[in-house]
Amino acid sequence: MDQYGKGGGTREKVEEVAGREGGKAWTGSRRASKDPSIRPKMKSLLWFVTSLVALEMSLAEVHAIPKTSFVRDFVNFYRISRVCVISPDTNPWLSETLRQLIRFPGCFTSAPGVRKGASNPASGNATRPHPAPRFSCRGLRVMRLGTPSERELFKEIFIGEEIRQRWLLVSGSDFPQLLEPVYLPLSNMITIANFSSDGKVATLWESYQVSEHLEQRTQPVGRWVSIARPPHARTDTHAQFESATAGEKLAAEGVFSSHPLVAGLAIPKVVRVERRRLGVGALEAPVDDPPLRRRDLTGLHVRCTTVEYEPLVVLKHHLDGTVRVKGLFGKVFDALREITNFTSTCRRVRDGQWGVEVGGEWRGMVGEVVDGTADVAVAPLAITLERSAVAEFLLNVVASSYGIAMRRPSNEDYMWTVYTKQFERGVWGMMVTVALALGAALYVVSRWSKNECEAHLSESFFTVVGFLFGQGTTLGFHTVAGRTVMLTALLLQLISLAYYTSNMVSALTVGPSLPALNDLRDVHNDPAITFGFVKGTANTIDFRDSSNPLLQEVWRNIEEEDLSPTAPAGMERVREGDYALMLWELFFDMNYGHDCRVFMLPARYFSTYTSFALPRDSPLVPLMNKLILDIVSSGLLRKWWTELSYSTTDCSALEATPIELKTVLTPFLLLGLSALVSLGILAAERSLCQTRTPASLKKYSSVPKE
Repeated sequence: MDQYGKGGGTREKVEEVAGREGGKAWTGSRRASKDPSIRPKMKSLLWFVTSLVALEMSLAEVHAIPKTSFVRDFVNFYRISRVCVISPDTNPWLSETLRQLIRFPGCFTSAPGVRKGASNPASGNATRPHPAPRFSCRGLRVMRLGTPSERELFKEIFIGEEIRQRWLLVSGSDFPQLLEPVYLPLSNMITIANFSSDGKVATLWESYQVSEHLEQRTQPVGRWVSIARPPHARTDTHAQFESATAGEKLAAEGVFSSHPLVAGLAIPKVVRVERRRLGVGALEAPVDDPPLRRRDLTGLHVRCTTVEYEPLVVLKHHLDGTVRVKGLFGKVFDALREITNFTSTCRRVRDGQWGVEVGGEWRGMVGEVVDGTADVAVAPLAITLERSAVAEFLLNVVASSYGIAMRRPSNEDYMWTVYTKQFERGVWGMMVTVALALGAALYVVSRWSKNECEAHLSESFFTVVGFLFGQGTTLGFHTVAGRTVMLTALLLQLISLAYYTSNMVSALTVGPSLPALNDLRDVHNDPAITFGFVKGTANTIDFRDSSNPLLQEVWRNIEEEDLSPTAPAGMERVREGDYALMLWELFFDMNYGHDCRVFMLPARYFSTYTSFALPRDSPLVPLMNKLILDIVSSGLLRKWWTELSYSTTDCSALEATPIELKTVLTPFLLLGLSALVSLGILAAERSLCQTRTPASLKKYSSVPKE
């Protein structure tokens, strides 16, 4: 049964209380008998009980149990709007607590029934999944803790989501012994009220454990004193606030100092408290977040898994197989360890991957956190929806996006075309056509003009080629037609040589231009380029689970050998050939921003936030998040960023560099080949000349040349 009613003495609440006192589960008119003959009798009985309960409530202030009055003051202090009162059975404390809370305006009160389930005594109330009792509640949980049976009920309930809920346990001085078998994680929100024998004075305590196998730590956090009032004095239902956090006004009145049980209570300075005079008594209670001030984790040993990712994660290997984590994330982890006093042992992740689900099983650092091999992953793990479903991520430490890294073209890549790529094929074709036309025109002019020396066809073409290479000729041009052809050839030489030499000098000095690629689509459409990314990273999830058609097509075409085991290995592959690697932009800038042999395409993808990963529902998450906020707000993170030494180079700046042999090897090879061709032509000419020499002239062949 889980009924809620609003304060002010509503019928459903009174019916519920009356039903519990009568040993029955009354739920109002909704549970009335379906038999019409007894329905009027039920209504009469119900109104009688309602009137009786209303009369008792009017006298509740005089006959109230003091402990229940404290619950009312506690709810009033924190302005709690929903309360669940839990008890293993119906008893006067339960009834009186419900009466007190029902009279409080604006508070929805319920007494949920708890159906006990089979629990595993060996595992206690650890965060591991195990059968839980049926229990439904929203708001503050209030429960009396005075007997072993009540302790066992609390132990059954205090699992899973209930660990992170707010609890008020009403107990006595033996509460440490009662709670000893119960695991109280670091992030629990339990307040324990330790009452005096008369129930008019109480001290407030908190208890927690750094880990399941360490002892419970208990500290006082507040106190409550019932204030005697005149019999007919009006009790306000609203709190009277005191602005002073140390309670100077109340202390001057002697409210707390007059009671030995609370007068000497030493509340730690880290607990921020406020004192308020309320409807029944005066209450001093914490107003901060308990898990965020529990910074002393002495005795806790943390196992971490990590991966090399310079300069964010730099690993120093030890002989025993462990590593020391340095770099930016190492400094953050060391700061967390120094503040909280825990110890740690770090190891490199076994499979070298970051964290991806394959066949229903998580691998990499996320997999080691999920299966319990590690307590934390110290690396810039991308926070994704899939990973967040199985692990807890701390607040963002570093944010960046992904880009595509490629090899920058160089003159060495154009060994055979470095001296021909200055013009496109169409320009080269046009130049050859014009040269042939000029050669033919020169031959026609020399044959048909009466004042020009006749030239052979081969001599005409060689003359035009000589003009193009800046050479002269022994031929004389005496006519306007011949001189026009000659000037046209010289003009062609001037234009072509000017464009060619300027482009070639620029290419040899600055290097070739970047390829005409802008984004992933251009890379995917180029069959000469192989695309890949680092294996086991968030990119696997980005491509595999994406609904984008382009990403899906790229994922279908990726082979296992296209993936790189690590980012440095992938960049080596980029330098070697036609390989495009998707890489974190920040990592590329810090490690390869000075290397002009590689560049990154302008398009960016998958903006991500990265941080540490912890097991799901880890009690360390709230505290670690608070500490990271302190590190960021104090400027330490910015300081550590400035200490990272990395530089970038403007590869577009003009800088003359020596020309390598590989760049000029092609023209030297052509020169050598031309020399060999000329020798071959010489041999052919001598052979042809000997064949065509007349027999009458052979007698002069033995005459030596003068």
